[in-house]
Amino acid sequence: MNESFFHNIASRWAIVGFLVPVIIFKVFATSATNGGGGTGGVFAPTLFLGCIAGFVFFIYTQSVRIYYLSAAGEFRTYGYGGSEWPV
Repeated sequence: MNESFFHNIASRWAIVGFLVPVIIFKVFATSATNGGGGTGGVFAPTLFLGCIAGFVFFIYTQSVRIYYLSAAGEFRTYGYGGSEWPV
């Protein structure tokens, strides 16, 4: 972890500021791949997006003190579970 990109960043919002554009660009990349006739699926990208969205929601709820004792893994699981439901 000492060699991580986020090692010297003290704020959780910096990680959210990195993850939100990743979510947006991943949606466009998956759409462009599938729209262009690529063989990429939708299952794994949807799991990834749901997991990241659940984690971002966890950071938000921790900042406003909602669900203070919840774990990040729960929100990631709910995020990718909810994103896979319509697929």
